[in-house]
Amino acid sequence: MSGINYKFNQWRQSGEQAQEWSSKAYKLLGCNTTSDTLNGYKIGKVLYLHHVKGLNAQEIRELSGKNGLPTNTVKSVIKGFSRQAGQESILAYNTAMEMLQDEQERAVLERMYN
Repeated sequence: MSGINYKFNQWRQSGEQAQEWSSKAYKLLGCNTTSDTLNGYKIGKVLYLHHVKGLNAQEIRELSGKNGLPTNTVKSVIKGFSRQAGQESILAYNTAMEMLQDEQERAVLERMYN
């Protein structure tokens, strides 16, 4: 079985220590939105692809695949959420934007999404 043994933060096969993410990254991943299609990971990925990689909404939609995020959802994430989006969505958006502005946090995003 390959992957990370999260209890000990080790790779299962080699036993080597896995590189830790920042507390903001864990906060972002812990955001469970009320939406069936969005969560903190996906919100962070959309913002990362748009702000760092320079992709537009249609390109991000195409990367997400056949059953991925609708273009309107991608656009709403890029523009920022309205007040009706729910606390978890806004928290995930704000956390991802804070990470994008900090160089060390941006490096964590690089590791998460590459």
